[in-house]
Amino acid sequence: MAVKAIILDLDGTLLNKSNGLPQPGVLQMIDDLQAAELKLAIASNRPGAATKISAAGLPADLVLTPGLVGAKKGSPLWVWKACDTFSIDPNEILYLGDDELDMRSASHARIIYFNAGWSNPDYPYGIPVTE
Repeated sequence: MAVKAIILDLDGTLLNKSNGLPQPGVLQMIDDLQAAELKLAIASNRPGAATKISAAGLPADLVLTPGLVGAKKGSPLWVWKACDTFSIDPNEILYLGDDELDMRSASHARIIYFNAGWSNPDYPYGIPVTE
């Protein structure tokens, strides 16, 4: 089956943690993902995610938060919520994040995890992506 969706971590992966602006290359990445007709879920444990996403001009088909999911990151419920919303199977979704909780959400749901090397280059797990 083909990949139909991707979960993208917000803070650090998409947005610079210090200034809230999109990381270099992120807007082009999102354009490329949308051109490939992938559904985009943006995930954040932190309050105010929807406001940050809107302020940064990031498009999202779904905003995953603990309130919506019913658990904090680290749980496979984050992946399963996206799969349910998009009516896809877990083998049709990927996860791009930058820390242990992102990796755990992906690995507990048994999906492929990519590590955003621009945010956390020394993180030892996941398939490293440098740009």
